[in-house]
Amino acid sequence: MDMINIISLIVGIIGAGVTIFAARFARKQAGEARESATTAEKMKQSIEREYRKIELGKLLNSTKNTMEQTINLMTPANPEKKVNGLNYDNIISVLRRFIDNLKENSHYLPGVKGVSIGFEYKNIESLISELAAERDQQKKYKIGDKIHKCVGEILRIIKPETDIK
Repeated sequence: MDMINIISLIVGIIGAGVTIFAARFARKQAGEARESATTAEKMKQSIEREYRKIELGKLLNSTKNTMEQTINLMTPANPEKKVNGLNYDNIISVLRRFIDNLKENSHYLPGVKGVSIGFEYKNIESLISELAAERDQQKKYKIGDKIHKCVGEILRIIKPETDIK
């Protein structure tokens, strides 16, 4: 009976040792998993930040290109207009694509700026309707000037968000 108690004691001590070892091993694995999860979260945030910068960069380029087109709308005479005339349909289609781009990507801008962009592109949409319906050339230039100012305001809102931080 004495031998069974000693064996039982030895088995108990070994079992306790294995349990302690397993607990330490599990704790170490949990720590490594936590570090891995933290690293993955940082990588995810970094990727989201870079994607946001890329999309805002595309939006900035689109805005700059649209600004170049709207300059033609607001100026009564430039050499290209004198030779070729002004193709309002092309400019309106550029503006519509620009508005679609704004609608898709304005959510990358922080709160109030996204709302401001929404206000500006809605204003441009209404001005496009006026421009398409208007027959008086002088009024078209005035509408073009308003559109150009709206695009300029959009550029002013987007530009600071694309600066490297």
